[in-house]
Amino acid sequence: MHLRQAYVADWNRPKRLAEVVRGTRAGFLTMLRAVLRLAGRPAPADSAALVRDAAALIGFATEGITEPAAYLDAVTRTAEYVNRLERNPS
Repeated sequence: MHLRQAYVADWNRPKRLAEVVRGTRAGFLTMLRAVLRLAGRPAPADSAALVRDAAALIGFATEGITEPAAYLDAVTRTAEYVNRLERNPS
């Protein structure tokens, strides 16, 4: 939610958006590790491999992931994936 608010508030300030992305990166990677583990898949220690494997599972593009719009899309899709898991537990 905060990421979306920052995106809306700072859409015309690319440097500020880049700071927001950097500031949330660690939490996003943690979320990706958790999603892979919940799916019964290994969570690579390498960040690039982690993002690649999670993107393949969740369905977001890794291309341009450091850009705010692509990053926001990846975070949104990850949250939606987790929400689907909660509604449809195995």
